[in-house]
Amino acid sequence: MKPIFFLLPLALLASLAGCGQSSSSTGEGGAVKYMDSKTSFPELQKGAVALDIRTPQEYDGGHLSDALHIDWYDQGFATEVEKLDRDQTYVVYCATSNRSRKAVDRMAQMGFKNLILMTDGYQGWRSKGLPVTTE
Repeated sequence: MKPIFFLLPLALLASLAGCGQSSSSTGEGGAVKYMDSKTSFPELQKGAVALDIRTPQEYDGGHLSDALHIDWYDQGFATEVEKLDRDQTYVVYCATSNRSRKAVDRMAQMGFKNLILMTDGYQGWRSKGLPVTTE
């Protein structure tokens, strides 16, 4: 009979196998799903709205097609977000997901029900060769 510590590496590998896919949590307003850019892409094709919260300079340098732009650092961020449909699905992204994690938390508190945090951000999107635009 093998000692149990031989099973630990297998358990670790099994737990890591799902990394980079998607997961979710529930905030006050609704569920927040965590997806990498590749997993988020089909959600956008099904009608989710891309919400780019980067600075205007970052956005002008390239963004997802048809992305809605609301700068996280702008004092009017909450006011602009208040105008959005809370039942719509939003794929929220910044450069790497530091700002977007804060944004989806705030949006969930505001009552948004369908939020997807793009965990690898715009940098991950670009690294996977997914479509971008500067228009």
